[in-house]
Amino acid sequence: MRAVDRSVAEHYTWDRSCDAWTRVPGSDMLIVEEEMPPQAEEQAHSHQGRAYSATLPDHVLNVNAMHMSAFADEPDDFVLGCAAA
Repeated sequence: MRAVDRSVAEHYTWDRSCDAWTRVPGSDMLIVEEEMPPQAEEQAHSHQGRAYSATLPDHVLNVNAMHMSAFADEPDDFVLGCAAA
């Protein structure tokens, strides 16, 4: 599994003004990078899939992967680390 560059990743638009890119396609893990303009507000919602099937609410992970980097100057760190696994 390899992360793809955003410039060639599958892209879709949601909520009319927000963008998303599938950064690790064809894997058993879905890593999506999302971008929201400053005026956009995300509504509470849930998704289906493995990450949301945990029996304990504390085990559900619903975070933008680009916000999970351990290094501020390497925003792709988490995504690339998952792709290398």
